Amino acid sequence: MDSELTWPEHWGPIGRRRASDLLFQFLHEASKTDPARRHVLRVVGECFATDDVVFEMKGWEAPFAVAHLQWGQKPTLPERLSALVGGRRRREDMSHPTSLSPVQTLDELSTHYPGD
Repeated sequence: MDSELTWPEHWGPIGRRRASDLLFQFLHEASKTDPARRHVLRVVGECFATDDVVFEMKGWEAPFAVAHLQWGQKPTLPERLSALVGGRRRREDMSHPTSLSPVQTLDELSTHYPGD
C-alpha cells in the first residue's frame, strides 16, 4: 500500500485486502462509542511479530496511530470496569481515542515492539 514509507525492523506495509481485514477487526473490537470512530482511519502497516496495526489518521493529534488487536480475546473484569468508568469521562477528555496510541513518525514504532 505505502511502500514509499520507511519502516523500522519488524514493521511493514500491507496489501489492500489485509488492510481491509485489519480495519474490520479493529472496528469489531472497538466500542460503539470509541472516539476513534470519529476519525478517518486507514490501515497502512502492521508489526509482523505482534498483533499491532498502524493507522494513518486524519484530523487527530498525530499522523499515525497504533492499536493492538485482541482477535476474540474477551476483556478481563478490570478492563471492562475501566471501560465503564472511562465512558463517564468529561466530554473534553473523549477527544483522545483510548484504543489508539499516537505515533508522530514511523521510527517511533520501534518503541512499540520490545525486540528480541
